[in-house]
Amino acid sequence: MQINYSRLGNLIKESREAQGLSMRDLAAITGVSASTLCRAENGYTLEPDHLFAVMDWLGVDLDEIRKAPSKRSVVNTVGLMLHSDPSLNDEGAAVISRTVRAMHKVLAQ
Repeated sequence: MQINYSRLGNLIKESREAQGLSMRDLAAITGVSASTLCRAENGYTLEPDHLFAVMDWLGVDLDEIRKAPSKRSVVNTVGLMLHSDPSLNDEGAAVISRTVRAMHKVLAQ
């Protein structure tokens, strides 16, 4: 599996900053240590369990981090906006983000 860890790192950092979270906050949410998250934001590889925990928090699937798109997709932007909505908790934002992503995948074809 070819993961674009640079892209993943950018997504983690953008989403974390959009939500006003520190590395420690994100570590508490994902169960991934702050030092591992820091390395991930800098493009280093992750162990599979850490990778999937971060992907779940981001609301992304493997297809989205396998290749680097030329520009941010609308679906990714919606996901970031949902995670930065103060009226939603992280779980709610992730559920809505996955639903939007699934609907987009079906309807965009």
